Amino acid sequence: MGKTSDLTDVKKAIIDTLKQEGKTQKEISQQIGCSQSAVSRHLNGKSVGRKQCGRKRCTTRRGDRTLRKIVEKDRFQTLGNLRKQWTESGVETSRATVHRRVQEMGYRCRIPQVKPLLNHKQRQRRLTWATEKQHWTVAKWSQVLFSDESKFCMSFGNQGARVWRKTGEKEMPKCLKSSVKYPQSVMVWGAMSAAGVGPLCFIKGRVNAASYQEILEHFMLPSAEMLYGDEDFIFQHDLAPAHSAKTTGKWFTDHGITVLNWPANSPDLNPIENLWDIVKRKLRDARPNTLDELKAAIEASWASITSQQCHRLIASMPRRIEAVISAKGFPTKLALDGAPIIAIHKARYYKKKDGLALGPGPFVTALEYATDTKAIVVGKPEKTFFLEALRSTDCCPEEAVMIGDDCRDDIGGAQDTGMLGILVKTGKYRIGDESRITPAPHLTCADFPQAVDHILKNLL
Repeated sequence: MGKTSDLTDVKKAIIDTLKQEGKTQKEISQQIGCSQSAVSRHLNGKSVGRKQCGRKRCTTRRGDRTLRKIVEKDRFQTLGNLRKQWTESGVETSRATVHRRVQEMGYRCRIPQVKPLLNHKQRQRRLTWATEKQHWTVAKWSQVLFSDESKFCMSFGNQGARVWRKTGEKEMPKCLKSSVKYPQSVMVWGAMSAAGVGPLCFIKGRVNAASYQEILEHFMLPSAEMLYGDEDFIFQHDLAPAHSAKTTGKWFTDHGITVLNWPANSPDLNPIENLWDIVKRKLRDARPNTLDELKAAIEASWASITSQQCHRLIASMPRRIEAVISAKGFPTKLALDGAPIIAIHKARYYKKKDGLALGPGPFVTALEYATDTKAIVVGKPEKTFFLEALRSTDCCPEEAVMIGDDCRDDIGGAQDTGMLGILVKTGKYRIGDESRITPAPHLTCADFPQAVDHILKNLL
């Protein structure tokens, strides 16, 4: 008969508790469902982990290194292609084995980030531009009226091929998918400054120099009047053909408006891109079914943008400049550019030998405030975390008990899921914690063994 699984920490604690109560090894083994020899080995300090067992590994280290080189050569290969090339190199394995090996190496199959295609000259111009602007203050950037066009569709198409990458490689040039501009079906023009947003313009047809100058006349000038009044401002737009036309340049000269020089293919430097992202995220909830509903939803979302949001985005410009310089002109990605914030958990503090220290919770909250983004929490105290943990035990919440020293994240989160919560006065516990959540903990115990003893006597 094969060796059974090792004793868990919970079972070990229960053994210690039952032993203190004077139970025999046989009685303990019967009560927790393990062999008497396992109980004996634990009590005598001879319990050791299981030795490696199972089928022998079917690939060698040399073969794994070959697979790593194949993956590094082209990150956009499918599992089938990886297996084919690995087989050609002399390693015969299944598709599942290829998948396990690339995961062991730290690669995960992810949808690639889409970035504008930048050639060497464009990267150098971005770097030069950022270097020239690195001493601009937030007050200086507040004088800039940023503008842009964006398309809005009723639905989104296929996300395309995936890329093999490791954690932290999201922005690596060889893991990025380049994008180019295509004719837009629904186009919207907008402008924003540190003081807020201007009126939107829904564009019909293609944008040429003449139609763009109409937009400037009827929408840009009113936006500048609304946001700046009689004060001077600097106008920003990208290098689209209609924007860089000679007649458009003459229009700005005739109106006495200063235009900010702008590097090509640089949406990551324009804070209005954040506003488009906010509007599009709200549209996913609105789910418009007609073009009129789509336009109405866009206008409503745009109107809900506050001046505080705009000011925070303008205040991010010095950081964007530094990011371009650090990336040597390559595309950048800040959290402010619409990237999601994913937090493992939001614990306020954790226990160290010399006392309590701040956990990730305060920093996640600060990032949420700075980026105006709601973080996705995958750990405690989220309900999904506890349900996922229970799934592996084949228990429903009503059959489970959570023992912890964190009243909010351990006990509060578990009880919101439907579990019983027992708070122990160890580790992070502070006097009065049990009165800081509603409902209160099912029980408060001095330590972990006392909590286990209560479970054995009253809940089993």
